[in-house]
Order: sequence, then C-alpha cells, then structure tokens
Amino acid sequence: MRLSQSCVRLNVGMLQVRGTVRFVGATQFYSGAWVGVELDDKLGKNNGTVKGHSYFQCAPQHGLFVRPSEVQLRSDTAYVAVQIL
Repeated sequence: MRLSQSCVRLNVGMLQVRGTVRFVGATQFYSGAWVGVELDDKLGKNNGTVKGHSYFQCAPQHGLFVRPSEVQLRSDTAYVAVQIL
C-alpha cells in the first residue's frame, strides 16, 4: 500500500474522523517521528504546514499530526485507528 492510500480513523475527543496518511517521519516542530494525516472533514489544525515548514499539502484545517505510537491496527475494520490524547 502506498503512503497516499493509507486510510485512517482518528478518535479526537468524542469525535471519530477519517483521513489519509500523507507524511511519516521526523519534523522540525518537535523531536521524534510523526504521522501527518489529511482529514476528510475540516477538523484539523493545519494545512500540512507547521511553523512555516510544509510536510504535505491539504486544505486549511484538514491537516493533523499524531505520534506513530498512537496508531493501532483494528481487527474489526479495514481502517487504522489513531487515539489522540
């Protein structure tokens, strides 16, 4: 599966949202590895750009970054679940 085809489901508080993985790797905004997700709905925090550095491109408020350790494969669905704490 190519990176741009990875569907994920995100739990953001009480909401469940879906998106596509657009970036995996190190960032300049914080240490360690991150997963950049383009959300299907306008529930994100950015457009794939954080502090002036573009990691991927998407519509405003459709981008979100999460830690890889928060990604869990669910056996009851074809999607990957990500818990945002």
